[in-house]
Amino acid sequence: MSRKISTGIGFLAVLMWVVLALLTAASGQVPPFELAALTFFIGGMLGILTWPVRRASGRRGPEPDC
Repeated sequence: MSRKISTGIGFLAVLMWVVLALLTAASGQVPPFELAALTFFIGGMLGILTWPVRRASGRRGPEPDC
């Protein structure tokens, strides 16, 4: 991995922490467990909705080494 790529990945990690702080502050008075449940619900729904598209594309994961 080149130095540029490593620096870019580090910059993106810092940027994600900044966005996390902003979103946490913007969430207001939402209880932490409810916020976590909403996050998992949104992620799960995105996964369910995109599953037929991903399955139809024919992409498969790595084959096991049996």
